[in-house]
Amino acid sequence: MSLQLLEHTKKAGDKIYRYYSIAEPYREDGKNKKRVLAHLGALEPDQVKRIRLALRIQSNPEADVFTAADVTCTQTWQYLDLAVFHELWKASGISKCVRAGDGDVELGKLLEILILNRVTAPMSKLGVTRWYPSTSLEQMLGVKAASISESRMYRCLPGIASQQEAIEQHLFKAWIAPRDPKLSSMYFYDLTSSYFEGDCAEGAARSEHSKDHRPDCLQVVLGLLIGEQGLPFSWDVFRGNQGEAPTLITQLKKFKKRFGIEKALLVFDRGFLSHDNLEAVEQAGYHYLTGIKAPQIETLLTAYPQKWLEGINTETAETVICKQKKWERFDETGFFSDLGVVNERKTILLFDVARYKLAAASRQARLEAFREWVQKHNEWLASFKKDAFKSAIENDINAEIERRHLGEFVTYELHEYKTENETFQRFKDNPYPSQGYMRKVRSFQVIVRDENRNRLDGVFALITSPGSGLTGAEMMLAYRQKFLIESAFREMKSILKLRPWFVYKEAHIRAHYTICVLAYALERVLDLLLEEKNCKAEGWTLGRIKEELRENRLVELRLGESQYRRIPQKAPEELAALLKKLGLQACLKTPLLT
Repeated sequence: MSLQLLEHTKKAGDKIYRYYSIAEPYREDGKNKKRVLAHLGALEPDQVKRIRLALRIQSNPEADVFTAADVTCTQTWQYLDLAVFHELWKASGISKCVRAGDGDVELGKLLEILILNRVTAPMSKLGVTRWYPSTSLEQMLGVKAASISESRMYRCLPGIASQQEAIEQHLFKAWIAPRDPKLSSMYFYDLTSSYFEGDCAEGAARSEHSKDHRPDCLQVVLGLLIGEQGLPFSWDVFRGNQGEAPTLITQLKKFKKRFGIEKALLVFDRGFLSHDNLEAVEQAGYHYLTGIKAPQIETLLTAYPQKWLEGINTETAETVICKQKKWERFDETGFFSDLGVVNERKTILLFDVARYKLAAASRQARLEAFREWVQKHNEWLASFKKDAFKSAIENDINAEIERRHLGEFVTYELHEYKTENETFQRFKDNPYPSQGYMRKVRSFQVIVRDENRNRLDGVFALITSPGSGLTGAEMMLAYRQKFLIESAFREMKSILKLRPWFVYKEAHIRAHYTICVLAYALERVLDLLLEEKNCKAEGWTLGRIKEELRENRLVELRLGESQYRRIPQKAPEELAALLKKLGLQACLKTPLLT
């Protein structure tokens, strides 16, 4: 058995003395015991370290001894983050439903490479060819770096696009399909837009409204369907000038034909609201939950007046609504009032104190900024040395009001007056231009009246089909879960670099969106795993784990003169414990590669 260095302590007064001995472990009468072979007395910390190293080498004759000068790091590869998402990709089973393809590299592996790049280091298709050799994917996937060329990356895109329907069906069965088809499940649907660099994209058109605030660029409209846990299972690419409402019918057809969904609660925002859409959902045998638009809320408040709304302010709002008998508190700042069935649809009114205060504060800031602009504009008008044109001044003011979205809250008047500046005025009908007199310049001053009040501040309304059976509280909870699809678009656009697009053919556009959606799906799976294992309570967020995984790379060490080995860089204990808790500890046990 191997020898051990034992540490002994002795306390004398306020001081603690440490001394050491070398012992040999042995067994006697079925018990583990130790026999002291030598007493070493007090040792310096460096001596303790050296003796323990010597004893470790003594217990393992095959161990080699090197000095720090003998060890050099010759190369590193991106490893641990790729290993984790590679395991999640295998667990998803997506690669099994992707056909092999015609080339010497399977289409499923090319798809995985593009997705892993999008999750860990998003870049262009050309960038992927430069990134791939700096990763450990060649060892994980068995695909040579020489096989990953820019032309291959582009050639595989039509194949990926053609596999979208098969992938969607697999995801629905694996992640979304309810165990009991008779039970109703909740699905969320929404659209966003994304723009291109350049002007040669196929299937895209200029649009008057861009959610990316880039109306100057060609764009496409992207649709997404997700389940109750935020996992995507279906997606679409529409033309850039596609309106929201008509796309809902496309999703209903998918529900029936592609996924065979019998019962569903479809949650969407008020941009999809139309009489035809609501009828189509009901005729398909499904239920809906959506918000209604501002004019309809105004009509609702007329039929069901809420007089207390007229007298509240940011300081009294919560106190006043708490006194309303027909209103119930939903959470810290949210309240709702169940109006029952209105126009054949179950309807609830909502009031959120936080949203009310935010709207009022935002508008107040814009009003104050507008007043400052008017003050400077008046000073500028007072400095005129020629007569001002009323129509030009009105155009400037109207443009500023529109820019600050204050049309409903600001009115103004132009008061004509004479400035202190003078201008030369010719005599009327005088043939001599030099003859005339000096007069004061005519200009204007802007008089503003504003009001920071909108009775729809903080007010919202939800409707659902009567047969859904949802209570008012359940309607609020379900609609608030719509943030899942909003966060999916936000993650794809900001972190996964969905935009801007650098592919232009229709098949390439659909493939690029597929890659981004699947990359987000892997992230969401990891995020749900963190929630399931209660890791978020320990401070582990998706962003943090991705960052720490990225820092742990595969390294190649040169030991002495001739030995080369690739070993995984040791992960921090806290991260290793997390991966074990998540069931991903296999990622840490990468075999040595010589």
